[in-house]
Amino acid sequence: MIPKYRAWLKQYNVMVDDVSDLTFFEGNLKFIGRRTVGGVSFQYSVEEIELMQSTGLKDKNNKEIFEGDILKVANNDSSWFEVVKYDHNKAMFISKEMNLKYEVPETPLYDLFSPYLFKVEVIGNIWEDDDLIDGKKANEN
Repeated sequence: MIPKYRAWLKQYNVMVDDVSDLTFFEGNLKFIGRRTVGGVSFQYSVEEIELMQSTGLKDKNNKEIFEGDILKVANNDSSWFEVVKYDHNKAMFISKEMNLKYEVPETPLYDLFSPYLFKVEVIGNIWEDDDLIDGKKANEN
């Protein structure tokens, strides 16, 4: 799998879905960009963005799932929200259940992808739809 990335541009509050260039200097990420047929169409320093990697998984609507996505997870009895993160210590994507009155441990993201147990749908991301995770829209979905 070729890694895919997207980036949240902090200054403009805009998501760029097709980051194609990552520039490193002395082992550290310095810039991200997007190439077009005519050349680089933009370039931002790492301080100006939040970079998110694709998990390689897709939701029930065939939408690609990235770090920072908010998922609606449903089974036969209920539904809830989870946020996708990358855990560097475990070297895996995890999800954290939100909008609960009690703490639920983070779980490996792949645990949600049993076709017999859960239906998973991307309903937003933490940058553009943060009101989904603080409960304001929890009852609307």
